[in-house]
Amino acid sequence: MKINKTKLNKIFLLSWKRILLIIVLFFLSAILHNLVSALLNIEEALFFITAVILIPIYALISVIYSLIYTITKKRS
Repeated sequence: MKINKTKLNKIFLLSWKRILLIIVLFFLSAILHNLVSALLNIEEALFFITAVILIPIYALISVIYSLIYTITKKRS
């Protein structure tokens, strides 16, 4: 399966808007995890995994992709 660069840029290339979205989604997931746990008296894993694992992994991949993109763009 071949993915073109514009699709990867759209998904992983960071902008201020995307950085703000990552931060907001992290806090929203953490708050939703605590809210669901408090209201339903059960431990749920969906929002916890999203806040602790998925969002930081996406942020790390995006930072690395953006750095590589910027470095290769400056060299060309």
